[in-house]
Amino acid sequence: MKGKKFMSGLAPLFDEFVSYRKASGVWNDNDRSCLIRFDKWCDREFPGQESLCQGMLAWCERRETEAASTFYTRTNIVWRLVDYLRGTGKTTVTYIRPKYAVDRSFCPKLMTDDEVSRFFAECDAYSIGLRGRNGLADKLNSIELPVFYRLLFSSGMRTCEARWLTLEDIDMESGVVTIRKSKCGQHRVVLHQSMLMLLSRYIDSMYKLMPGSTILFPDAKGSPHPSAWQSTHFRKIWCKVSQEPARASHL
Repeated sequence: MKGKKFMSGLAPLFDEFVSYRKASGVWNDNDRSCLIRFDKWCDREFPGQESLCQGMLAWCERRETEAASTFYTRTNIVWRLVDYLRGTGKTTVTYIRPKYAVDRSFCPKLMTDDEVSRFFAECDAYSIGLRGRNGLADKLNSIELPVFYRLLFSSGMRTCEARWLTLEDIDMESGVVTIRKSKCGQHRVVLHQSMLMLLSRYIDSMYKLMPGSTILFPDAKGSPHPSAWQSTHFRKIWCKVSQEPARASHL
């Protein structure tokens, strides 16, 4: 889905909106995926229509089999688009945004020292299993995952902040990491010396697989991993530690 162009008559407005969201630091792969689906629907149902019209918002009606959380995920970016277009005077559509009858709160898991130790032991074992496979993605994962999760644990970074790091964001002498893409704006963290040494060894290994990479944790195409990368692998590892719900961010 990444890099795919919009097809409908609204494409110029979509591109403008995406540029605005990116400049605000609040754009992600899931938003793009949902907007692409809305674009396809508009292209099919309103071919050639170059401005947002009232009928297009029918796409935001809740489907019979749709859970509240899925409904929110699918439509939220479209309502953001409507707000933007109304605010810039590019549409006059009227709407009442639905209330999503769902508790979206999630109580963080307070991991014990034992659970943390077991998680990293299972993570290392999981990574060793990936190392024996032939694909580049598996080989990258085998060296990236143990370092990625330890970086979260030792620095307190958000998962997206760590995924988006570039090599130039890390000062290997001082241990200062500049986090440029974050919901709270640019800031810095200082790594413990042990984490800095681990990163140094990791970068040497990563460079052998991806020479010339500018991304700290690149995928097989040299781009930052999507959010699903860290969450999927985390669940596979965590289920061997505990049946209590947890996320990588709880590290």
